[in-house]
Amino acid sequence: MHKNSINFVFYLLIGIYTGIFFGLAIGENDKKEEVIRAFHHGDFILGGLFDVSNQYDIIADQCIHLRPLGVHQIQAMIYAIQKINADPNLLPNVTLGYDIRDTCANSQLALRYAMDYTKYNRDVIINAMNTSEFIKGRIAGIIGGSGSKESIAAATVFSNFDLLQISYGATSRRLSNVEEYKSFFRTIPSDDHQVNAITIIITRFKWNYIAIVAINDAFGESMSNSLLRSATNNGICIPILSKFSTQHKQLDMAKIIKQLIAKANIQGIVLICNANDALLFFREAKRLGLNDRTYISIADWSDSPLVKQFPTDVVSGSIGIMLPKQNLHQFELYLKTLNLCNNKANPWFQKLFQQTHKIPTCNLPSKANTSDFYAYDVYVGYIIDAVHTVAHALHNMLDCKSGDGCAIIKNHVTAAKIDLRQLYKFVYNVSFNGITAHPFHFDKIGNGVGIYNFVNLQTDPNTQTLRNVIVGNYSSSDAATNISDYHLDVNQIIWHFGTTVPPDLRCSMDCQPGTYRLVSVKERCCWSCPSCPSDHYSNATNAHRCYDCAPGWASNSNATGCLAIFRRHLRITDTPALLVIIMTSIFASLTISSCMLIHKKRNNHLIQETGYILNVLLLIGILCNFALPIFLLVPVTVSSCTLSFISFSVCTSLVFIILLMKIAHVNRIQDERTPGENKSTILSNIVIQLFVLVLMLMFQGMIFMLILKFDRMIVGIDEETSKKVVYLFCKTSDNGIAIYAYLKYSLFNVLCIYRAYKARDVPVAGYESRYILLASVLALGLFSFMAPSYFYSTGIMKFGLSAIGAVIFPALIFLCLYLRKVIVILFPSKQSSS
Repeated sequence: MHKNSINFVFYLLIGIYTGIFFGLAIGENDKKEEVIRAFHHGDFILGGLFDVSNQYDIIADQCIHLRPLGVHQIQAMIYAIQKINADPNLLPNVTLGYDIRDTCANSQLALRYAMDYTKYNRDVIINAMNTSEFIKGRIAGIIGGSGSKESIAAATVFSNFDLLQISYGATSRRLSNVEEYKSFFRTIPSDDHQVNAITIIITRFKWNYIAIVAINDAFGESMSNSLLRSATNNGICIPILSKFSTQHKQLDMAKIIKQLIAKANIQGIVLICNANDALLFFREAKRLGLNDRTYISIADWSDSPLVKQFPTDVVSGSIGIMLPKQNLHQFELYLKTLNLCNNKANPWFQKLFQQTHKIPTCNLPSKANTSDFYAYDVYVGYIIDAVHTVAHALHNMLDCKSGDGCAIIKNHVTAAKIDLRQLYKFVYNVSFNGITAHPFHFDKIGNGVGIYNFVNLQTDPNTQTLRNVIVGNYSSSDAATNISDYHLDVNQIIWHFGTTVPPDLRCSMDCQPGTYRLVSVKERCCWSCPSCPSDHYSNATNAHRCYDCAPGWASNSNATGCLAIFRRHLRITDTPALLVIIMTSIFASLTISSCMLIHKKRNNHLIQETGYILNVLLLIGILCNFALPIFLLVPVTVSSCTLSFISFSVCTSLVFIILLMKIAHVNRIQDERTPGENKSTILSNIVIQLFVLVLMLMFQGMIFMLILKFDRMIVGIDEETSKKVVYLFCKTSDNGIAIYAYLKYSLFNVLCIYRAYKARDVPVAGYESRYILLASVLALGLFSFMAPSYFYSTGIMKFGLSAIGAVIFPALIFLCLYLRKVIVILFPSKQSSS
């Protein structure tokens, strides 16, 4: 439906309702009393909606239970208007009047009066349609209502007619919706400010487990939802959010209190209600035995005179917020000058005066307690600021200047066209030194400055009643941005049972180092603190997990850190080491003996055919490989690791290069023996071969050092071994050296196999190539088995396999190439069979 259509329907319904209401008022009987109001004429009228009475009797259509504080709130509005009318600098030559009604804490009455005001303005405009003069007596704005429910009801009407409304007591967050309530403003801080201040208290003491108990009305609904939202955003859990109805308060309160008693770990309670309901709740709590909790007070009851009636053993030690006291000395003097005879403008003052003192005299009796009769509450300052806000907005709208009057009114043409529907737009730019703030102004959503005092309810040692002790302050100028400034002096706070130590309002205590937080599935603010598992640690309070100690480390006795554990390498007493030593000794001895034998029998045709120098070099290479396991028995350091890798690279390369040279040597001899065949090249020369050997070894050393520059050598720890002892081994940061060594070993092996296979039918030296082929195949098989075994083995087995592999490789080369040579040399008779 189009917006204009919606407005038309709304206005039509209001017109029908208004017509029915007035029709009934006239048609029922003539005995119905006229609505009681405080009225005074003026160029502009300010409406007022106040809860002067506590209750509205629907059947009798009258308000009952007069509130003295409500009476003096009305007097504050009258006082503010009188001060403005007497001020030559504010609205000069313009007078303000008032039309104040009693809404009796009833939203239906507030709605009825709101429609009365809009109808009144409409009637005034209709009656002045034929005149071109300034229309006097129109309602410029409304001060009120007292609470959120009355203000919401009235604002629904005023915002649709663009009639300015400024509340001094409505705090509901709902009223901050500028799209729905565009002409609504308030001088009192909104619930957003109040919720933010309460959240600051909770987070300041690191509390996270708080119950919310609220009245089930517009105010309680709005504030409890706002507080729940703020708590959730700040990691605060609300395990109980209960509301008591306005019809069955005591019964509902008893149920809630019993629920709180059953949940003993809920030690903090935010009570959202007015002072009368708070008194009823605390008395019910005392009756049922709920006297060990900490309450967080809101501004609506923390500074009430009823606080002195609260049971001290239940409420003492509470902390919360209250609206700050203002400097109202001038108003207080003014109030005390009023009596039955000089204050006929306020009909409720007349009624209160007569109810309090039966004797019909102007002044109070000399023995009367004037301080009680003239007592006023904190809302007076917000009422005065609300009235001044309308005055300043009108002042700006009418283009008023001190001593020169208002330009818009002085001009007959512009005066006749004054559109009060535009007045609310001028409120956003209002700024003045008010009672409640210096300067007083509104934010972009129509909220006034948020200023509170932090208060602590303490037991007065003299009277044994509760008193408010200010322990800090809070200030925020913009509820939308939630930016605030606060101070809280914790040293002044006396908590429940007289202690100075803040209560720990949490579901679970902190998890100490050595434990970790295991959050409950049901409630995120409740957790258990299990100890860290074996060889895990946590070194922070409330750790979310325990961390595994790094290899070579184990957790200390209380699992708050890790200690270095015993580290070792392969030692000579280990079984694999003994086996390696025995094998190395045997084969090294055989290698040395064979080298000596070959040197002695170097003229033997078998030695000549296979190359004397090549045989000696190969035996030296084999002997070099037998020495490699020694590096596995020395302490593992970066230096020993570097030396062992270089030695492994040089020794294995030396063996494979010489094997390739032997194959080339065999082929050269075969070529020389074959008539017409001479495929010898420059590489066939033994001197050239030796030179190439040296160059290749140097080239490999350069590659090794280049890789080591980018992939540094480190000492690794076997991660799979026992936490009581770990074995150290050599590795590089990115395993570049290992990859290079394995690739080189495989390449040499495959190359030897290929070259030996092609020369397998060459009969030189008893088919030497076949034995080289056998040795290369066995070496490749050994590598294919040992490499995976090394990576998948742990502890001493890893190092045992490394040592045994390092021994078996040269042993295979020795057995395949020199066993038969030694036998042939030592037993020449076996040569033919060989």
